[in-house]
Amino acid sequence: MEIRVAAIQMGAVGPKDENVRKAKAMLDSLGTLHPCPHFICLPEMFSYLPDPEDDFEAIDRVAEEIDGPLSDMFSEYARKLKSYIVAGSQIEKRNGKHYNTSLLFEPNGNLLTGYSKTHLFDTPDYKESWFFAPGDRSIVVDTEYCKIGMIICYDIRFPELLRTLTLRGTELIFLSSSIPYGWDVSRGGPLADPH
Repeated sequence: MEIRVAAIQMGAVGPKDENVRKAKAMLDSLGTLHPCPHFICLPEMFSYLPDPEDDFEAIDRVAEEIDGPLSDMFSEYARKLKSYIVAGSQIEKRNGKHYNTSLLFEPNGNLLTGYSKTHLFDTPDYKESWFFAPGDRSIVVDTEYCKIGMIICYDIRFPELLRTLTLRGTELIFLSSSIPYGWDVSRGGPLADPH
């Protein structure tokens, strides 16, 4: 069976409302495709990328609970486009903590599941643990096309997670990611200054 997948590529630069407008414009452009993709995937932290200067209150202002406005937006787009949407990831507010969470919406607009990043990216220069608590479970879901798993960015560095997904029957893994500009992925740190 052929599976059509669209990846929305964008950087979360600037305020949340501007990033959300950019994501909506890209989703609208997918509505011109005939047929539409079976799956649409957005990047990690598509709506707001935490800055090292942010504190708990700054993050809390942009965070949303699962049933917030971003969920409403993706539910509407999933119905409109008749596609599964892997909603990148957003800052989820839950039980007094924040999580880096990706939501999966069905073509009928229902929220099927959510996955919170389990392996936080911590280096001497930037620590996700400044902002987020780690998730504690892997996600595998059945769709009419295939069984899918979800991971977020740095999770890819931990083969036991992917092995777990595979052993649970996953046929397609969605990886939402956001690599900072000027970052040397092989070294896990900033690019060396060439001067």
